[in-house]
Amino acid sequence: MTLINTRLGSVKGIEKNNVQNFLGLPYAAAPVGNLRWKSARPAPAWQGTFDATRYPNRCVQPPYPEDLIEGEIPGELSEDCLYLNVHTPAADDKKRPVVCWIHGGGLIQGSANEYDGSILARQQDCVVVAINYRLGIFGFCDFSALGEEYAGTISRGFEDQITALRWIRDNIADYGGDPDCVSIWGESGGGGSVLALQGAPAAEGLFHSSIAFSPGDIEPGKMTPINAAKVLAEHLDITSDLESQLLDIPPADLFAHFQEVIVPLEQTADKSKTVDGTIITRSPRDAIVSKGPDGPPLLSGTNKEEATYLKYLWGDEPGSSEFPKSIFVPLINQTDPQDYLAYLDRQTEGATDVDKSEKIWNDCFRSAVLNNAEAATKAGAGGWVYNFEVPTDNPMGITHGCEIAFTFNMFELESCNLTAFHENTEENRALAKLWGSVLVAFVRSASPNGEGLPVWPAYDAGNRSCLVFDRQPNVVSDPDGEDARKAYGC
Repeated sequence: MTLINTRLGSVKGIEKNNVQNFLGLPYAAAPVGNLRWKSARPAPAWQGTFDATRYPNRCVQPPYPEDLIEGEIPGELSEDCLYLNVHTPAADDKKRPVVCWIHGGGLIQGSANEYDGSILARQQDCVVVAINYRLGIFGFCDFSALGEEYAGTISRGFEDQITALRWIRDNIADYGGDPDCVSIWGESGGGGSVLALQGAPAAEGLFHSSIAFSPGDIEPGKMTPINAAKVLAEHLDITSDLESQLLDIPPADLFAHFQEVIVPLEQTADKSKTVDGTIITRSPRDAIVSKGPDGPPLLSGTNKEEATYLKYLWGDEPGSSEFPKSIFVPLINQTDPQDYLAYLDRQTEGATDVDKSEKIWNDCFRSAVLNNAEAATKAGAGGWVYNFEVPTDNPMGITHGCEIAFTFNMFELESCNLTAFHENTEENRALAKLWGSVLVAFVRSASPNGEGLPVWPAYDAGNRSCLVFDRQPNVVSDPDGEDARKAYGC
């Protein structure tokens, strides 16, 4: 056990992996009852010593496939989920760089509890903060029809992330962190969140660099979100007092209705996460360009075979390419999606729907990386691109999410199911330590250079440099090629 005094009061944590861990710290009040779908309120003060020795609740969500997860993920499922976990070498006066980890899961799944930041914190002398935020129907559905207080509900989860960043700004010095050196990191849906927050006015000044692992982009407002209030009213035959009746539905039942009627609409409609105009007011690229050289530098990249894992999750039935096509094609090329569709036809002529689906998934992540990195370099802040290609014998290959174990060096943990894509070998542990040092060097100095890698230039239209991170990391020029870049709208 470890006991510290903070500006919010006394906090009890646990010693693990030679760092101090403070679990389940509330960064906002529970968004339950009349606070459902509303902006997060301040967390209530506590009396005495706060017990931060147990993992917090996770947002209500669907389960992971049983064959991909070993053991149970800690934390109960609950609508009361606005907590964060802090991992620090020491709660002292040293100003360490701060990593704010935004978990992935497609904005419908996942939690801070799945990411143990203690090894990264110890090896790289940084503070790691992993945050929960509202998911699915609680954080990313449009209930604006219910009234003014519900404006921005389609981005309420993003707003929760901003609220957590405010908590970090105000409190992280008590845990040995530097509030003036905060970096937001995220993978998949978390990577998309990292990009989305570039266009959130309320997030200005709360982070100073960004790392997006396999991110999705955000659509600049061309599409109309699904009116979730109307859909649920029709589904449940509610004809009066809609707000009060929706607020009275138990969270588990509300989530079940979401799965039954809203998710199918989201998967078939010509729709994606959009610039809502309240929380997110600009697309990432527009925001990055407008901030110029004073904006946060961006490091981002993808894995060699992103889509194999996603194909496993979404299935490979005939017609399986229609789901990613309807959702992601407008994101891959936001100027002219028809350019991308023509490219897709050229690249997948004679291919199956499954092959086309894999291509769309891959290009969704890759286009977001290239477009936003180039924008960051052009703006003067700097954007760096990587390909993650550490070999593995896993049948899925170097797939979506496989870099996470390296990012946190989970190979050094007693047990972790996220190492399943790669074996726990001495070589992989060393590569993970190198990878972590590169990422944290970027946080410290706004450049990933100088940590045992070849010179890694920023990505721009002149050189299109890309770090290939494998057993022998090397830098290559334009691995994507002109045809792909044009299809992505670069």
